[in-house]
Amino acid sequence: MRLLRSLVAALSAVVICSAAVAAQPAGHFHVAQRYALGGDGVWDYVILDSIGNRLSSNGDGTLTVVHEDARDRFRVIETVATMPGARTMALDPRSHRLCLVSARFGPAPTESTAANPRRRPPIVPGSFTLLVLEQ
Repeated sequence: MRLLRSLVAALSAVVICSAAVAAQPAGHFHVAQRYALGGDGVWDYVILDSIGNRLSSNGDGTLTVVHEDARDRFRVIETVATMPGARTMALDPRSHRLCLVSARFGPAPTESTAANPRRRPPIVPGSFTLLVLEQ
């Protein structure tokens, strides 16, 4: 229950921070550096940890940790193996534990249907997984 409260608090903080960032005038931000994230270029979520790390969850089953060394100077610290499909994440700001969720997937259908036009593979029942990462 305590972990669930932490996840809800972290997700709420992300929503509030996202709204604050979205409200900034466009001229306030600039591109400092560019990185290729994830093995196949797919990523879903980026979180700022208060210890100076930016954490990017990549749909290919990796998490990229980028550190801010100085204003406008960043470096990739490491790429951590997670689980394919683990994109959505939440950070507990007190413990700096990171939670990601995923599941195992079955084979992708060979034909598109009205319900599944992109032929997404089905989730294997009972395979939902909560990953908790810490330094």
